Amino acid sequence: MTYALASALSRGGKFILSPPMPTPYEAYVTGFESFRRSIRLRAFFGNDSGDGFDSRYHVPKPNWQPGRAARHIEAPLRDLHAQLENAFAGDQIAPAVSNVPHAERLALYDLRRRPDIIVKPADKNLGLTLMGRDWYMQECYRQLSDEEVYQEIAVTALLPEEIKAKALHCVASMHKLGLKANEKKWLVHHIGESSSVPKFYTMPKLHKEPVKGRPIVASCGWCTTPLSQWCANTLAPIVAQLPTVLKDTADLLRRLEGVRFSADAEVLLSTADVESLYTSIPVEDALEALGHTLRERRVDAKEGACIKLAVRFVLSNNYLTFDDKCYKQIKGLAMGTPLAPPLANIFMAYLEKKTFASRPGLCPVMYGRFLDDIFYVQVLKNIPYHVLRKALGNMHPSIRLTFKSSPIETEMLDLVIYRAEDHLLHRVHQKALNKYLYISPLSCHPPHVMRGFIRTEIIRYARNCSERLDFLRICRAFSSRLRERGFHPTFLRNVFATVEHGYDPPKGKRATPMVFKIPYGGGPEISALPGVIREWYDACPLAFRTYFPKPVVCYTMGRNVYGLLVRAKVPT
Repeated sequence: MTYALASALSRGGKFILSPPMPTPYEAYVTGFESFRRSIRLRAFFGNDSGDGFDSRYHVPKPNWQPGRAARHIEAPLRDLHAQLENAFAGDQIAPAVSNVPHAERLALYDLRRRPDIIVKPADKNLGLTLMGRDWYMQECYRQLSDEEVYQEIAVTALLPEEIKAKALHCVASMHKLGLKANEKKWLVHHIGESSSVPKFYTMPKLHKEPVKGRPIVASCGWCTTPLSQWCANTLAPIVAQLPTVLKDTADLLRRLEGVRFSADAEVLLSTADVESLYTSIPVEDALEALGHTLRERRVDAKEGACIKLAVRFVLSNNYLTFDDKCYKQIKGLAMGTPLAPPLANIFMAYLEKKTFASRPGLCPVMYGRFLDDIFYVQVLKNIPYHVLRKALGNMHPSIRLTFKSSPIETEMLDLVIYRAEDHLLHRVHQKALNKYLYISPLSCHPPHVMRGFIRTEIIRYARNCSERLDFLRICRAFSSRLRERGFHPTFLRNVFATVEHGYDPPKGKRATPMVFKIPYGGGPEISALPGVIREWYDACPLAFRTYFPKPVVCYTMGRNVYGLLVRAKVPT
């Protein structure tokens, strides 16, 4: 590896190379046309979308142009256009200033063209990994040779069209059962646009010995994905009501606040990990758990029939390709499809309910699960640790659990949970494997993105640390790592000063702003646009400002190193 390539890769996969920029005037004219269209659309359709409108199932028509709006709307738009011309019409394209040396840019493009090197992000966010093609192909074929999970089928160019026709027939059957018209329209539109069979690839597990690959299936363009997404959206409210399912870290923190036991009690903090959750779930058992959950939650019979029909279709058409060969996944839930997480949650919650219902005295002080990660607290006087462990391990023949227990502390999600007399406290958990691959300050990201990711991380620390001392320690370590990455100490001090321990960011739904979108290239003229927009909006008539919220400037950014080098398809 050359020094230039090593230096370029050391900047991280999220590093964005400065893109070639149009003149400021060209960029702002394009942005203005899109902004004017959004203003006219809101004026045409109104702010109220009406009862029953679900934006998730809206089929956009990007080529449709609304007509001119009323005079009190068009006049401010003409003023904005004139102000943009006055501010930027005389600007010419500035000399390109690259944020990386030319040799590094060439090294990345040379690596991209090499067919003997496969570039993938490592598992556990351990950075970019360069692998020899022979090793990568051997590892992929090793996994695909598991005949219990994958079955090779004859390659046929008509396969996508055949599955697409079956998917449309499934949607028609769902419509007869009561599928809403706008949802049917959305499904038909996106199924019609899909064509590519999902591609199989692996992410190297560098933390394993020997190194193996984590199987991934890129199914975003497959014709079952719209149906899978519809199922995921429909099942999300049901999953949120399941008592053993953790939504996120904030949900875990809320549950920890209610955990109490006597100060002299012998308490055990335990975690369990489900091995290969998705491929371990039998499809028929998952459908049985789904049907039981739908009946228990009193879901309408016709809606339940729609859900089960769509779920069965998605799980029965798990096709994938690798190296011009086609396979069908015949065991477990489809990988890479939106339906898999909620269905896995429903299946595991069904098993957990049966386990605890069979022996009421088996329930621990607290039990929660985030997908395949389980956390529970038990008082040993009430439940011997091996009894509960055995019951959980025997929930289902195909579900295998790996346990870890401690009377002092344990890790769950991004927390270290530890005992303090009669209750539990927590602090931030950072894995020993963590490489802290933060965005480089030289990356072509807008300044507010740099401030935002740092501030968001500090807010997470403030929320996840019960004690102020833990918060200060993790902030000091975070600041030191950012300085090593190249961030200026003054910039960091200003950002860190905005968050104190115990900070609770404001919550609530924000109004959808109007967006003025332009490409970001890092030039000095970028900072001038928000001022022009702000000055224009403040001068607009009250009738305009009452109806339209204050616009925000939004930037489209170039490809990062991941987007430049990583491909799902094996290069030829």
